[in-house]
Amino acid sequence: MKFEHFLIALLVPMGLLLIAGGAAFQHFQYWAVSQMQSSTQSTPAVLNSVTTSTIKTVSNRPLHNAQPALEKPVASAVKLEPVYVQVIERSAPKMANKAEIHATPAVVKTEPVVKTAVNPQLVETPKTLESLQQPILIAYDDAIVIEFPQSLATEQNIKRALSRVLLSPQPFDETDLLSVAPLDYKKRPALYRRVLNKQNEPIRYPRAAFRYADYLIANHQTEIEDAEGRFVRVEIPLKPSNLAEPARQFEPWVLEFADHFNVPPALVFAVMETESHFNPQAVSKSNAKGLMQIKPNAAGRDVYQYIDFKLGAPGDEELFDAQSNIRLGTAYLSLLKHDYLAEIRHADVREMVAISSYNGGMSSVLKIFGNNPVDAIENINKMNARQVYRKLRYEHASDETRRYLDKVLQAKTRYQALLGEDANVMASR
Repeated sequence: MKFEHFLIALLVPMGLLLIAGGAAFQHFQYWAVSQMQSSTQSTPAVLNSVTTSTIKTVSNRPLHNAQPALEKPVASAVKLEPVYVQVIERSAPKMANKAEIHATPAVVKTEPVVKTAVNPQLVETPKTLESLQQPILIAYDDAIVIEFPQSLATEQNIKRALSRVLLSPQPFDETDLLSVAPLDYKKRPALYRRVLNKQNEPIRYPRAAFRYADYLIANHQTEIEDAEGRFVRVEIPLKPSNLAEPARQFEPWVLEFADHFNVPPALVFAVMETESHFNPQAVSKSNAKGLMQIKPNAAGRDVYQYIDFKLGAPGDEELFDAQSNIRLGTAYLSLLKHDYLAEIRHADVREMVAISSYNGGMSSVLKIFGNNPVDAIENINKMNARQVYRKLRYEHASDETRRYLDKVLQAKTRYQALLGEDANVMASR
């Protein structure tokens, strides 16, 4: 047999086998597709097979007597019932009214929010508040309440959380009340003067905080039980603030930044009241913005350069944020008092010049006293406080700046009395 005949005899059967195999594979493919379509029509989607026993929506401790968080199956876009959740407004740090409001770690404001569950992988498996790893902090006007789930209610945990709240510069921003991370004890606690111990004294340092925590555990601790489980509840009584709204809502930030920048808090409140009447969105004709009327390319730029050590100037987002604006304004007052005008020897005189400079600009103020800053400060140091006051009050070119000095000094005296500090403003004019 020739080689060509042998090759043909070999290839023909192989070709027939390939053709038969292809037909069989195509038939199998049609069958598989039909089975998949049938299965899709008759079998519910995995998303819809989730039952109420595997999904539970847990809110941040709902209001008493309110509808509890409901267990619902999750669909691709199922709206759940409104639950009460924490809403933090940086521009309004006031405490909540005395309604049973709960949140972790702090409550500033609560409002009903409709949650929408979309992805089943993002929904947690069943849990109760007792399985949470944090105490629950509740802020009222006259008290702070911390509720510890039974699993966390050891004496050590309770004492640690109480002491942390008492000493924290910003207790309502604490994300872990059981943290062992050190606090900055150089900063005055936000609740300083709002919490008084048995001797009616404010609590400033750890030793006093630990002692008062023992007192609270012995005298202000109770156990409660509700639908969410068993809790140990400790109440920290608060001394009512002497400040009225709207000043009171900014008190924690004013005290924090005044302490940090070594500026009297009464002066910060006085400037804020005079500049904007406590309106965080205020804008002047000269483009000064926010609570303390910061000009971004003047006071704002100086704080960036000499306090924050960075270039540029604050933008609107920072200027209209209450906390940031108070920081900028207090820092600029500090620059005026402790840096730009540091050569003025008399503290009261230096503060008066700083107040006028805050409104009218330092160069225009110093022109009243000399042809250049060096001569002006030298002349100021030769004058008594009353003489300096009279020149600022009656000889400055701007009527607004002349009147501004009186407004701020009078407001500062009022806030010093409210804050319980000794008056240090010149009594006679």
